[in-house]
Amino acid sequence: MQADWLPIVFAPIGVIALVTAFFARRSATRRGESMPAWGTAVQGVGMVLVMCVALVNMAWGT
Repeated sequence: MQADWLPIVFAPIGVIALVTAFFARRSATRRGESMPAWGTAVQGVGMVLVMCVALVNMAWGT
């Protein structure tokens, strides 16, 4: 059985990044501030990783 390593590596990292960005935005909103810059960057990286997983699954079908 061959496992495609990209989804195995990218999916958990992407989900953790998106959850971290979600909590950063929520805590900033509760304080009445805007989302910190690092939160925006983490959210972007998480979205890119999750989209790469989706693209790999569509292209090669796992």
